[in-house]
Amino acid sequence: MSLLGKRIEDIEEADLQALVASQIPESRLVDYKQDRIGNSDKERNEFLADVTSFANTNGGELLLGIGESNGLPQLINGIDASNADQEILRLEQIIRTGTRPVLSGVHIRSISLSNGRCVILIRIPKSWASPHQVGLAGSFRFFGRSSNGKYQLDVDALRAAFRQGPELSERVRVFRLDRLGKIISADAPGNVQHASKIIVHLVPLETFSTRAPIDLGPISRDRSLLISPLSSGGSVRVNLDGYVALSQKSDVSDRAYAQLFRDGVIEVVIGVDEWEVRGHNFLPGQAFDEIVQTALGGASKIYSSINLDSPTSAMLSLLGMKGRLMGSGKQWGYESERPFGSNEILCPDVLINSFREAPAALAFPIVNLAWNAAGYEQSAFYNQKGEWIGR
Repeated sequence: MSLLGKRIEDIEEADLQALVASQIPESRLVDYKQDRIGNSDKERNEFLADVTSFANTNGGELLLGIGESNGLPQLINGIDASNADQEILRLEQIIRTGTRPVLSGVHIRSISLSNGRCVILIRIPKSWASPHQVGLAGSFRFFGRSSNGKYQLDVDALRAAFRQGPELSERVRVFRLDRLGKIISADAPGNVQHASKIIVHLVPLETFSTRAPIDLGPISRDRSLLISPLSSGGSVRVNLDGYVALSQKSDVSDRAYAQLFRDGVIEVVIGVDEWEVRGHNFLPGQAFDEIVQTALGGASKIYSSINLDSPTSAMLSLLGMKGRLMGSGKQWGYESERPFGSNEILCPDVLINSFREAPAALAFPIVNLAWNAAGYEQSAFYNQKGEWIGR
């Protein structure tokens, strides 16, 4: 057992005690430290080596406040809990300033103990921007992790690590183009006949890289989950790729669909009706933003239900945009022409490290790319801080 199958917010002292009772050893996924991380360069470099070794391999957890003997956890004494929040901020700062490229997606929390002290749990995801380098105080080294703990990467291992990122990126790119080709040629699970479409692809990098099927049992038991990425209701059925939710427009066509693949990939396709204002065909700006927010919010519910928490590549595509202008309201320029640059707009991918943020916050960097394609600096329905303001 480990703590990785449980949400970090739900972990309590009893879970830590279970690690000790079961004598779960240090491994590729778990490391124990009795004391807090000191401020010396040596101690901070050692901490960064531990953190990056997890990120450069398969992710894992570092627990501060649990001693070990021969790799086996001993009595949980914890560390001083009086300034736990400040300690977490200090550790986050060490990671932020001591890794190259900067390691993101690390979650740190304190777990209160009955003795008045605490254990600091640091959960490090597998990074898809690896390999990360320890770059503090002249220590420019790369580390990986095995069952015996961390080790310094040699030249061959470094070469393989640097190659992994581009290879995975290319696989994601090819997958996206293949899916778009199927949608354009009407070889998709839903029959969305609208000339204009909004398409969101969400690719969890961990499961996509291995192509390992995941347990979709929660969707089978609660099929309404798959309807949640759609802006309207629908029906759900199983298919060869996994499960699909269809929102029907008529007996022969669909308004939208959401496909959940067996490896956790989600494809959402929404048809867009014509919206003519003063002789121009617009893409309704606010409605567009809300469609993307709904897709991400629904995906968050799906991933939570199937216990999938992986860095995810989010890709927004717009089809059939020729002749359409981005519409944001009269005060934002119905009278000015903001045409899209091409019929098919494939926005660059955006990496979502976690779906813990609100859907509007997750959507902000994604929808902005479409607004950029129409000549706007950002969505007119967010403020400069990235906060949703709607109308």
